[in-house]
Amino acid sequence: MRSLKLGLAGYFGKSQSSLFDGLDETDKFAVATADSSQVDIAMIGFDARYNRRGLELRGQYIFADLGNTDQYNAFTGNDLGGALQGYYVEAGYNVLSFFDKKSDQLVPFVRYENYNTHQKTDGGLEKNDAYNVSEITTGIGWRIGNGAVLKADVQFIKTAAADKARKQFNMGVGVWF
Repeated sequence: MRSLKLGLAGYFGKSQSSLFDGLDETDKFAVATADSSQVDIAMIGFDARYNRRGLELRGQYIFADLGNTDQYNAFTGNDLGGALQGYYVEAGYNVLSFFDKKSDQLVPFVRYENYNTHQKTDGGLEKNDAYNVSEITTGIGWRIGNGAVLKADVQFIKTAAADKARKQFNMGVGVWF
């Protein structure tokens, strides 16, 4: 199916920490301190895109499992969750496709997304609903040439902890090559 593109990606490793630079590995306190400054990361992502006759559909799902967050949070005073999760689905339609002009594209779109950086918490850390965010974005993109777009949208952003959504207006220029 030429109109469908699927992607799968993963990352497995650790975050960087400058505390390991020039570390004397015989100094147990320095090693324990440096270990507390790192986070283990296991992340997987899935991406799907479908384009046909002006219709544009896309979506993505990401999950990350983090390790050593108890020690990291105690060392830094942060509240990093033990697992993160996020996804979005988007639909758009090139309204100029009726005129059969391949170079001109004017695409109204709507997107729903949710991301939760406290999907799971470790070590007695309470889940913070302010980190569970849902967004609805609606807008329009005008592709002014190969690799350039002007975009405007309105976002309705709501956390699980909030009573109502806040609104945000965005405008931008995108260039890719």
